[in-house]
Amino acid sequence: MTSPRRVVVATASYGAGHDEIAAALIEELRSRGPETVRVTDVDLLERCAPRSARLARVAYSAGEVFFPVGSGSVTRLAGSSPEDPVLRELLGSGIDSASAVLDALSPDIVVAVHPVAADIAAEVASRVGCT
Repeated sequence: MTSPRRVVVATASYGAGHDEIAAALIEELRSRGPETVRVTDVDLLERCAPRSARLARVAYSAGEVFFPVGSGSVTRLAGSSPEDPVLRELLGSGIDSASAVLDALSPDIVVAVHPVAADIAAEVASRVGCT
């Protein structure tokens, strides 16, 4: 008998659309049974940068842009916005925290349903040498 696949669904703590996508994905994966797949959802932004997560929720509610525009790894974004407090928090202890969380869960795959969660996961992957 093979071990169930371990899937982490990575989210961020603001924006209802992403939460709905995460919930639908988790429901579909879990419907396949625990012997096939084990799913864990993790709010990477809340776990890695709780102050920024709170500010992001407030900004999102007010219709304001909070995160730097761009995609890719957090390090790459920080190169174009070195003074951004969100990126400083993430690059401080945030990425190490995300790495510890993902290492503890030991997923076979990480599915990010929010661009900030994807950036955090990409940074962790680049630091540990995986894709």
